[in-house]
Amino acid sequence: IISAMVFIQAFLICFLEGRFFCLNPQGFRARVRILITKHISVLRKVWGRGVLCIFAGILHLAHWWIITTISASFMIVVGIAAVVCGTIAGHKLDNLRAALDDDTFLRFEFDRFDSDNDGALTLGDFATFLSSIGLEFDDMYVINAFHSIDTQRRRKINYRQFSDWWYRCKFNSKRTSLPRTVRKSRR
Repeated sequence: IISAMVFIQAFLICFLEGRFFCLNPQGFRARVRILITKHISVLRKVWGRGVLCIFAGILHLAHWWIITTISASFMIVVGIAAVVCGTIAGHKLDNLRAALDDDTFLRFEFDRFDSDNDGALTLGDFATFLSSIGLEFDDMYVINAFHSIDTQRRRKINYRQFSDWWYRCKFNSKRTSLPRTVRKSRR
C-alpha cells in the first residue's frame, strides 16, 4: 500500500511540476492539472507542491532499503527547497510589483510578446508573457485572468486592458485603491 501511495504521489509531482514543453493553458496536461488543483487547491502553490514532496519522501522512508532511503532523502530535500523558494519568490514578486510604478518595463514586455504585432495578446501570448516575467500561475488562473481582462470578448487583450488588470491585481491584496503615483502615471 505504501508503494502504491508513493507511486501516485510521484506521478502527481511529475505531472504538476513537469510542463514538458506543454505551455498551452488549454492542452491535455493543463486540463488534468486543473482537475487536480481544483480538488487539492494547495497544490497550486510551489510551497504546496513542496509539502507534497516532503510527504512523499517521508512515506518512502518506510521501506528502509538503502536505495529508497537515498531517494526519500532527496525528495525531502527537494520539498524543503520548494517550500523555501516558493515562499521567498512570493515575497520577491510582491516587492517587484510594488517597485513597478511606471509603465515602461511593462509596456516593453507586453510588446515583446505580441506575436502578430497587432497591439494585443492572445491567450497563448499572455501565458508565455506571464511565464517569462516569472509569474508561474496555475493554468486555470491564466485562463480566468485572460477572460476577465478580455471584456470585449475578442479573444485578445490590448495593453490598456492588461495594465488595468496588472495594477488592479498589484494592489488588490494590500490596498483598496491605487496609490497616487500609479494613478498619475496611468493618465
